[in-house]
Amino acid sequence: MTKRIQGKHIKHTANIKPRTQTEQISTFLIKSQTPYVSAIKKISKQLSKFEHSTGVKKYSQYKQVSYITVKGMGKSIEKTLSVGLYFQERYNVDIHTGTVEVLDEFQQDEDESVYKKRLVSSVELKIWLKKE
Repeated sequence: MTKRIQGKHIKHTANIKPRTQTEQISTFLIKSQTPYVSAIKKISKQLSKFEHSTGVKKYSQYKQVSYITVKGMGKSIEKTLSVGLYFQERYNVDIHTGTVEVLDEFQQDEDESVYKKRLVSSVELKIWLKKE
């Protein structure tokens, strides 16, 4: 059994930053504070934007996008899955579960910090676009 670390607990997010601009636009991170309805609206807006992209040079990068990714971990898994179920009526949705390693920081004194890694459950949804 591990011993409890005393001090202020500072949580750090997992390293889930999108790499390219297109990935950044097509990836949504759901947190426990994210309102369900606003997540649905944002994702719906992006889906319609990618589906109806024209041949304009500005949006040519959107033609490479074939799905939108929705990610959630920890407490937000239930909300992420309910978003996936909402879009499952109109789109094909793939669900991938996994584990993410996160880093916690414990500040014992003003200058002294202790870092500890822990594993958190995560879920990733891929909502596939219907290209015309």
